[in-house]
Amino acid sequence: MYCLIRWISVGIILIGLSACTSSYSSGEQVYKTKCVACHMVDGTGLGQLIPPLKNSDYLKTHFKELPCIILLGLRDSIVVNGKHYAEWMPPVEDISKEELSNLINYIQKEFLDDKTFISSPTIEKWSNDCMNVKR
Repeated sequence: MYCLIRWISVGIILIGLSACTSSYSSGEQVYKTKCVACHMVDGTGLGQLIPPLKNSDYLKTHFKELPCIILLGLRDSIVVNGKHYAEWMPPVEDISKEELSNLINYIQKEFLDDKTFISSPTIEKWSNDCMNVKR
């Protein structure tokens, strides 16, 4: 009986890891499709025009606003890692809630080196919070 419970537990863990890997891969694909042209594959941005995502102090302090930045774009000038950026970021169109969640988790893990998983309901709450403020 103990072995059966242990194997079931291992199976559940493997399914969970598979789901995380799938979410990460999906987020990576969304990033490559919708973000890479400006923020580059490695997240370093485009010189003085497009800010980096990788190790971005702005992103770290405004992370809960990321869903709205993605969905609504960004027209404000910002300072990232001590450099001023004023280029307008257009909204990301045609992105599902699942894709948004996967993208945000991908950005967090890949460019901010934070392995914490953020649930879809949390990202939806952040999105609703900032959408209500911005409208």
